[in-house]
Amino acid sequence: MFGDDTVRSPHSVISSASFVRWIVVGVALLNLFVFGLVAFSLTQSFDEYEERAEVTALNLSQMLAHDIGREFEKIDVMLLTAADEIEHQKAQRGGVDTVALNDFLLRLQGRVPEIISMRATDAEGIVTYGRGIDPRARLNNSDREYFARQRDNPAAGMVISKPLFARIDKQWVITASRPLRRADGAFDGVVYVNVTLDHLAQGFSAIEVGKRGSVSLRDADLRIFVHYPIPERLEKVIGQKLEVPELRTLIQSGRT
Repeated sequence: MFGDDTVRSPHSVISSASFVRWIVVGVALLNLFVFGLVAFSLTQSFDEYEERAEVTALNLSQMLAHDIGREFEKIDVMLLTAADEIEHQKAQRGGVDTVALNDFLLRLQGRVPEIISMRATDAEGIVTYGRGIDPRARLNNSDREYFARQRDNPAAGMVISKPLFARIDKQWVITASRPLRRADGAFDGVVYVNVTLDHLAQGFSAIEVGKRGSVSLRDADLRIFVHYPIPERLEKVIGQKLEVPELRTLIQSGRT
C-alpha cells in the first residue's frame, strides 16, 4: 500500500477537473460522430430522393411529350384534310364555295375539342375562310412568323408557332399550320388552327407536383410556352426565358 508520503507520477492521476473535461470532449466528439452519421445519412437520402425525382420528372416529361405529340398528329391530319378540300375546290371549280367550305372547316374543328378555330388565308395573308371572319375587315396574317415560314420554305411541313395573341379569338394560342398550293405548286396561302394555352395547361392539371410544384412547356431556348398552375396574368409568363442550370444540363445531356 502506498503511504501518504508516496510520490505519484503526474501522469498516473487525472484530476476530477481533467476527467470532467475529457468527458465533455468525449461526448462532444461522440456527438460530432453521430451528427456526421446523420448528415451522411441525410446526404445519401437527399441524393436518392433527387435521383428519384429526376427519374419521375423524366418519365412525366416523356408522357406529356407523347400526349401533346398525339394531339398535334390529329391536328396535322385535319390540316391536310382541309388543305386537300380547298385545293380540290379551286382546281375543280376555279374557286371556293365559301359557305360550304366554312361549314366543312367547322365540322373538322368539332372533331378535336382542343381547337378553338380553324381558318385559311389567301396568298397575301388575308384571312378568308373559317368561323368568325368579317370579309370587310380583310385581316392580314402575313406578319405572323408561321405564315412567312410556310410561304418561304416549301419543305416546312406543319409549322407550330410560338405563343401569340389571336386577333380574332382574342386569346393566347399556339397556331399549327399547313401551306395551300396552286395546281402549279405555287404558294396560295395557309390553313391553320388555334389551340389555347389554357387548354394545354389544363392538360398538366392531372399531374401531382405538390403545393409548390409547377409544370411548364418550353421551347429549345427554355422560353415558357405553357405554365401550370395557370398564372393570373398569363402574358407576364409567356416567352419568359427562365434559366434553370439543372434543366439546361439535362437537355444538353440528351436525356430528355
